[in-house]
Amino acid sequence: MYLAYLDDSDTRSKNGKWQVLSAVIVKDSDFTTTELMSSLIVQDLMPEEKLAKFQEFHACELFGGYGVFEGIDQTKRLDAVKEILNLLHMPLAVVYGAVNSKLLSQEVFGSANPIDMCFRVCAEGIDKWLASKFFEEIEATLTLENANLP
Repeated sequence: MYLAYLDDSDTRSKNGKWQVLSAVIVKDSDFTTTELMSSLIVQDLMPEEKLAKFQEFHACELFGGYGVFEGIDQTKRLDAVKEILNLLHMPLAVVYGAVNSKLLSQEVFGSANPIDMCFRVCAEGIDKWLASKFFEEIEATLTLENANLP
C-alpha cells in the first residue's frame, strides 16, 4: 500500500502565476521513518512555544515564513527545506499537477478552478505511477519464478 501527502502551492499572493499541487508518495512500510525524519526537522526548526501551535505542515508557510513559521530566520527555514528535500533519497515519488493561472483565465474554460484542475492532474499522475509500480512488481515476480524453473 502507498500513501500520498498532497500540498498546494499557496503563496499567500493573490497574483501568483502558477497553481501547483504536488504529492509525495510513500510506501506504507517507509511511512514511519519518513514521518519521524520530517518531524525531527520541524522540531529542530521551531522553538518549543511554536511547536504547541503546530498542527499541519504546509511547504508554502515554511518557505515564506508564514503561520507557525513566522518569525523564524529565513536561513533556518531554507536549511529545513534542504533537509526535507534530502528525504527524497528515500524510496519516495513526487507527482504534481500545474496550471498557468494567467493563461487559464484567457481560455474558454477560464472560470475553471485551478486547484481543482491541479488535483485532477496530480491524481491522474498518482494513478499512472501506481499502475507502473504494479506492473514492475508483476514483472519482478515472473522473472523470479522463471529463474527458479529447472
